[in-house]
Amino acid sequence: MNIRQKMPHADEAVSAITVRCVCCDEDRESAYNIRRDVLVHGGGLSARRELDRLDDEDCWHYLAFWGRKPVGTARARHMANGEIEIERVVVLPEYRGHGVGTALMAFITKDLTDHAARLLVRSRLPCVSFFESHGFHAIGPEYRDDMGAFVRDLAYQAFESVPGSPPGHIHTVSAGQ
Repeated sequence: MNIRQKMPHADEAVSAITVRCVCCDEDRESAYNIRRDVLVHGGGLSARRELDRLDDEDCWHYLAFWGRKPVGTARARHMANGEIEIERVVVLPEYRGHGVGTALMAFITKDLTDHAARLLVRSRLPCVSFFESHGFHAIGPEYRDDMGAFVRDLAYQAFESVPGSPPGHIHTVSAGQ
């Protein structure tokens, strides 16, 4: 996915946002570093809780780049009921508001729509509107998670997808989509 946008720093030139599945150890380490920076150092989550045993299970990990710099990531995993839960959706603070999260969610939803009965996200309340703007809708009331944060579960309103395409292949989306 390539979307041309203005860089978040005034002294930087225009670049493309690229999203791909994590395909090597270097990408996986970049994804983990972003999650540590945002969720542990910036969000107060313990490092042990953030990098959990679920990262070793059958998950898809995604990485968003601003030019060549990794700036966002997400994880998706199969649930026992055939659904896929999208988790750990994070963008480095200085790159928020510049389309990185939008590119990440567009890639992930297009990549996974054919591979699950339903796509889910559990979102903290301040982020619910972000996911709603990307085709998700609330499927239950607000509640407190095991960390004490107020959250809401959301499900993806599926759109037309490419039948039979495997997760992790590259999709290109123009800036207008």
